[in-house]
Amino acid sequence: MPWRTALVFSGLLLGMSACQSGAALPDDVRDFVARREQCDHFRGEETDNEKRQAFLDEQLKKYCTGTDAQLAQLKKKYAGQSAATKALSRFDPRIE
Repeated sequence: MPWRTALVFSGLLLGMSACQSGAALPDDVRDFVARREQCDHFRGEETDNEKRQAFLDEQLKKYCTGTDAQLAQLKKKYAGQSAATKALSRFDPRIE
């Protein structure tokens, strides 16, 4: 039984640290990260299917348009905040 308690406790600690790291990011940075992750997902997909390509083109327009400028703006805005800087630094600054 003690190992189960330890397992549950360690899971709670991991969950709390994950929540805290996400909560440390400003809303506009969190929103950007979510949008840009969608963009990068669709950028990485290739297809020979015309219908699928049309769908991908729509998604790229929806999620990627304007992200170069938005990324630069957010990096400038949060230059002194390490959590935001770290979250933003993983994205390629020029994809459009």
